[in-house]
Amino acid sequence: MRILSGHIRTDLNNMMQEMRKLSIFTHGIKNNLTPLSLAESSLGDLIQIFSGTKPSYKAREGLKEIEEAYEVMNAVKGTLTSLLESSLNHVKHIKIDYVKLKSKILPVVNQTIKGIACHKYLTGKNIRVNADQDLPECNSNALDIQRVLQNLIINAGFITQEGGDIEVDI
Repeated sequence: MRILSGHIRTDLNNMMQEMRKLSIFTHGIKNNLTPLSLAESSLGDLIQIFSGTKPSYKAREGLKEIEEAYEVMNAVKGTLTSLLESSLNHVKHIKIDYVKLKSKILPVVNQTIKGIACHKYLTGKNIRVNADQDLPECNSNALDIQRVLQNLIINAGFITQEGGDIEVDI
């Protein structure tokens, strides 16, 4: 019984250390999400201003770019939240279902490219997506598709010369 209780104490201490690490990690992520939320709020205000403050006003130049930045910011925030939840579940040893949803792949690809377009290996390079507009829906986990695409496109950017083309064929 002493040996068994010693093993249990050791395991509990290890688990507590892992939980402390996770707590620090979670705190760090939350700290990074706070300025992202403030920037998101500011972009929301800019969208309202650029849309026109009265119904008779017309939209200003640059509205589309601000709206795209807002969408990217929302997507990044959602991805970070999903990654955080996944990490928490992993450390807690909770088995979660691997969820695949039926959806179109092209919007996932386009959103991924928008999200990483400012990466240092991709600036000054052209990223083109070659795909039929009528692609069928597929069962997939969008977060995993994004992770794979991010790695592949960033790696392609690393070996592509300035002004070169990166093509994503679907």
